Amino acid sequence: MEFLSNYSMVKKQIILMLVTVSALVQCTTESQPETKASEETNMSVSWVTEAPIWTAAIEETQFNARYEAIESGKAAVAFPTAVRVDELRIRPGQSVSKGMPIAIVSHPVIAELEREYFETKEVFEVAQASYSRWSKIQSEGGASELEWKQAIQDKNTAKAAYESAIAMLGSYGIVAELLDKVSNTAVVLAPISGQVQQLNVGQGAFLSAETPLTEVVAEVQGRVYAEVAPEIARDLKVAAEVVVSNGAEQFAGELRAISGQSENDGLVSVWIDIDNPSGLIYGSPVSVQAHSIIDSAWSVSEAALLYEGSQPFVVIEELDQLKKAEITLTHQGKGRIFFKETVKGKVVIEQANRAIAAIEG
Repeated sequence: MEFLSNYSMVKKQIILMLVTVSALVQCTTESQPETKASEETNMSVSWVTEAPIWTAAIEETQFNARYEAIESGKAAVAFPTAVRVDELRIRPGQSVSKGMPIAIVSHPVIAELEREYFETKEVFEVAQASYSRWSKIQSEGGASELEWKQAIQDKNTAKAAYESAIAMLGSYGIVAELLDKVSNTAVVLAPISGQVQQLNVGQGAFLSAETPLTEVVAEVQGRVYAEVAPEIARDLKVAAEVVVSNGAEQFAGELRAISGQSENDGLVSVWIDIDNPSGLIYGSPVSVQAHSIIDSAWSVSEAALLYEGSQPFVVIEELDQLKKAEITLTHQGKGRIFFKETVKGKVVIEQANRAIAAIEG
């Protein structure tokens, strides 16, 4: 019995030792992360910083406008009688050169005018030759005054009829000097170099008398015009850069002039010059995005912006020291903030909240 009693006591001692060792191991394991965390907290942090840049703050203003032609820079293609448009060789927005064939039209009167042109041309050439002959005779004293006056009159009459026939053909866009035969069709030529506008009829259709087939506008004689509200005009500045868009393309330009407020509707007129307007159709609506410099200020990444209540501030790192710097925001956009205050050192732009904790800790 004594042996069993001793065995039981030894067994209890062994179990107690095992429990004690297990508890010590567990305490050691749990305390290791706290030490690591403490070590991490005490490590120095390398802040990501940025030096402020003196920057022009840009404000974007958008409004609708229209691309228009200056009256002196356009020419209509019309005819004194109704014509049939047999062929169209142009499309709206296309650039053409003066004298370039743009259409073929037909009408019975065209053949009559061409026939009259050839007849008057022949008569004028005969009268011109007769005048030259009588001029020589008259200089030699061989022509009577009546004969000489008749030669002058015949030449002038024939010349007037010939020039009238040329003008009538010209009213149909026909260049008489290019004709070689009589036809009831006419090749219509572009009256000036420029851009073709909207077509009033299609190929194969009849065009009424005096109704323009189209207008050709000199491309250097166009501008963008808008009437805007005074609150929009206040943000615009002459010589400001603009971007004009027709929905498919964008065109660079410059704001050329701003008028005073109209007494009739209270609107303000704005004119814009386009650097390269090829592709814009006169009379078409466009949108305008104007860039105006509203102020100049210091600028950094907006990631640096912090607030204490409603007061904005940034964290400055100067000589390895962190401190707060209150700022007055003048503008914010495109990932940047703008402020007037001059700050010494660099601005913390990443982990700014941790920098505040470091300052306050």
